[in-house]
Amino acid sequence: MAPRPLLAALFVTAGLLLTACGSDAGSSALPTGTFGPEDGGHTGFPIYSGTLTLSGGLTATSDWTNSSIGLLAKKTCQDIGANGNGGNGNGPEGSFQIPGPAYGRKTNGQNISLSVSVKKYHGPGDYPREELTGHVQLIDSNNGRNFDVAEGSATSQATIAADGSGTLTFANVPDPDHADTPALSGSVTWKCTV
Repeated sequence: MAPRPLLAALFVTAGLLLTACGSDAGSSALPTGTFGPEDGGHTGFPIYSGTLTLSGGLTATSDWTNSSIGLLAKKTCQDIGANGNGGNGNGPEGSFQIPGPAYGRKTNGQNISLSVSVKKYHGPGDYPREELTGHVQLIDSNNGRNFDVAEGSATSQATIAADGSGTLTFANVPDPDHADTPALSGSVTWKCTV
């Protein structure tokens, strides 16, 4: 347990920081230029933006911006295109984590998140299903479903460009835990910018 004077100093510092940020009800408590899912804040690190389109198990289209993957990667878009965005808390080094909407973003009443990666990234190009791992996750008020892009009769492919932008397409993707759930198809396209 921290000494009481240290705790008091931490609380005073936190209070001063919150006061410095302002108390206007219409403003964010975070200062400009910060980072986080869906905030679009610029940090000097790569920011991904794109479109997720789904059909089958859920029909939805969602435009998104996510700076958290780029921030964790701490690389330029060209470096990501050449070497992947893994490491630094963003999956294994030498992998490419496919960007998508951050967890908690609701579309058609469901939280949709993407947890798909290229297992062994070797630079720009096409990556077939065998080189992918992960799932598209849908969570509504009753349950969660994980549609696995490399499971069963799923077809999927990622194409990644030299600038870290790309596309993931998938079709007939099952939820292996819920056989009665209709398969999911769709695509994610993204751009990498600094």
